[in-house]
Amino acid sequence: MFRRTFGIGESLNDEIDLAFTLKELCLNSVPMNFLIPIKGTPLEHSTSMTPIEILKTIAVFRMILQSSDIMICLGGAVNLRGMQLWIFQVGANGMMTGG
Repeated sequence: MFRRTFGIGESLNDEIDLAFTLKELCLNSVPMNFLIPIKGTPLEHSTSMTPIEILKTIAVFRMILQSSDIMICLGGAVNLRGMQLWIFQVGANGMMTGG
């Protein structure tokens, strides 16, 4: 299963390259995780993606992966804050939440 975390220093071009690679694999579902910096981990000082950056990333993946379900997983709710519902406007099929 494909699992990728965004917001760990990749460029937009890196994300686009990944999306086209995934398209070649003809995946049914693509889960998207977004970094939540946690104290004591190697990426604790990383800056989280802004809600707009996350929405743009989802939109790019939707344009490229037209036949795959896009599921927003880890970090989506935390990083999107009050803009969570916008994921559906930009092309996500669902969001996984939990505690």
